[in-house]
Amino acid sequence: MFPRLCGLVLARWSRKVAVAVALGGAAAATALRFALLEPAGDPSRVYFGTDTRAAGLLLGVALGLFWTPNRLRPHDERRFVALLDGVALAGAAVLAWYAVGLDERAPVAFRGGFAAAQVATLAVIAVAVYPAPTRAVRLLSARPLRWVGQRSPAAGCAGPVSLRPALVRSSGCARHVRPQRRRSW
Repeated sequence: MFPRLCGLVLARWSRKVAVAVALGGAAAATALRFALLEPAGDPSRVYFGTDTRAAGLLLGVALGLFWTPNRLRPHDERRFVALLDGVALAGAAVLAWYAVGLDERAPVAFRGGFAAAQVATLAVIAVAVYPAPTRAVRLLSARPLRWVGQRSPAAGCAGPVSLRPALVRSSGCARHVRPQRRRSW
């Protein structure tokens, strides 16, 4: 259903309108999550509800429509690359905090933790696809991470660990990624 809806929006309106629709949907999902949260109540509805968890998907759609590698200007200036690596490191730190420091019943998870993890994931992905020779791209292109990403589609839903080398190659950073050998299992 969702891919068809996205296709319909893109067929009828411009990319800018599609980005605005995705951002509006993400804001609505986040507002609904905050509205449904009862501090003393059971957070299951907020945690498991598709409508309250759609913000991450919609933000990813907006990023994919707006931050396309072929439209970004390649950079290899040291300070800019260092800034990108800093953004990726900050995003990874927030994701580590979210993964290790929170559980499904922690109040902070519902009062901004989800949103922080979503924005952090977007930051890491944005840096990974930017056409610049960042350390983040080299790290995310490491053989063990590629191996997990190629074999586990579910890992792709969990975050940036599954960024495929093809994504990195399409970003113009192929010179920083070792070619991948295909194996038949």
